[in-house]
Amino acid sequence: MNILIAERGEEMKSRFSEILVRTIFLLILPTIIVYCFPATIFALTIIEPNGGEVIPSGSIYTIRWEASPAAVQFDLLYSLNNGTTWKPVTNNGGGGCADCHFIHPHTSDCMDCHSVQTIHTIHRGGCIDCHGGETTHTTTMTGSYNWKVPCKKKNCLVKVIGYNSSDAKIGEDISDSTATIEVVRLISPNGGQSLKSGYPWHIMWQTNCTIRPVAREELYYTVGGGIWNPIITLEGNPGNYLWEVPSASSTKCKAKVILKDASGANIGTDKSDKVFTILP
Repeated sequence: MNILIAERGEEMKSRFSEILVRTIFLLILPTIIVYCFPATIFALTIIEPNGGEVIPSGSIYTIRWEASPAAVQFDLLYSLNNGTTWKPVTNNGGGGCADCHFIHPHTSDCMDCHSVQTIHTIHRGGCIDCHGGETTHTTTMTGSYNWKVPCKKKNCLVKVIGYNSSDAKIGEDISDSTATIEVVRLISPNGGQSLKSGYPWHIMWQTNCTIRPVAREELYYTVGGGIWNPIITLEGNPGNYLWEVPSASSTKCKAKVILKDASGANIGTDKSDKVFTILP
């Protein structure tokens, strides 16, 4: 009898030790994963801009991403030189709860975060302000930030870095390819039109935010072959010009507008997206 009791006691001790080890392992496993395998386990994916977008300079553009629930704060950065250097995303003015939004992965609560004028790191938390709408449970967290886009015509990359509650980096993502920050947009002729030699045509363009005031604009056209012929130089920024179409015959024509500051430096340019036709 004593032997049987002793054997059962040892068996219970063994089972208890096994349960204890399993429990401890399950408790510390998430921490081990976070610190040892952050980039592979906890995915962070930029939704937009992710490449190919055309974003007006000076506009408010919403950066959006998805991340693991373990990510509770984020760094947002952008690059205008293909990733050689990075700058923190900042907003010149504004801020407040409307700038940044998260959907909690377990409660589906709408969670707004307080942002400041020069926000570098965004925390999941702060004010809670749900305005209706349906949400669903998900294994990832969605985040967004309203970014005031720089006033430079450049190709742009965005980077998002996620951190856990211990400030350990657990993932990052960079736009798959560059987006274009558009300072000026040529509206017409922008491709597909047929213009008649000797007849008037309104060249029209839209100017967005510029790094310096526009002092004058130069208009050009080409009938193909890579040679740009001057149309006119305009003072100020009228946004349109009534052009007398030159005597030519070509199906490979394009127009171009160049913005200049007071010193003559180029601060923005755009040309027809596709070719148009000049008929004799």
